[in-house]
Amino acid sequence: MTEAIATAASAAPAAEVDTTRELVRRTSLELFSRLGFNATGMRLIAQEAGVSIATVYHYISSKDDLLHDLLRENLSTLFAEASRALQGRRSARDKLRALVDVHVTIHATERELCQVSDRELRSLPEAAQRDVIELRDTYEALWRSALVQGQNERAFTFEDLSITSHALLEMCTGVVHWFQPEGRLSVQEVVKLHQDLALRLLGLDSKAAA
Repeated sequence: MTEAIATAASAAPAAEVDTTRELVRRTSLELFSRLGFNATGMRLIAQEAGVSIATVYHYISSKDDLLHDLLRENLSTLFAEASRALQGRRSARDKLRALVDVHVTIHATERELCQVSDRELRSLPEAAQRDVIELRDTYEALWRSALVQGQNERAFTFEDLSITSHALLEMCTGVVHWFQPEGRLSVQEVVKLHQDLALRLLGLDSKAAA
């Protein structure tokens, strides 16, 4: 049976294979977000995607591996986009604005992925957890670096680096739980409000710092 699945998949056009893979991924992500990882089985994924259980197993070796890949995808995107946004920015204030922009935008526009990433880390096996935590720490180091620079420039005022960075990240991550695309504020308006809040938390008048 496995050989038949592999043969059929290899014979299918590349575009069709990519479409099916993405369908299985998106369906799994939606179910993880709505029902939770532990409540989502492979048969339910197949049922919701409208494909056979054999097709799901062709594209997903295990739920654990899929969850690991999703969390890695989320953090890798955050790190890559933040690193790109920081290029050419010299002051700590500009760097913080860029970091807030990236974090809030991704959490407002990729809500299912970010919700799963925020909630399901502990569902992973220990080795996969360590891998994801390492990626998370690498990303959060960008925030801590900007905060330390701002303190050295006497632009930011805070007492504890770890608590301050976590507070800022939690504030920006919270967008994932309440933002609605059809709501009264656009993504960019929400970004601007969070940039202003972040600067005020660090002792700056956001308008004077603009």
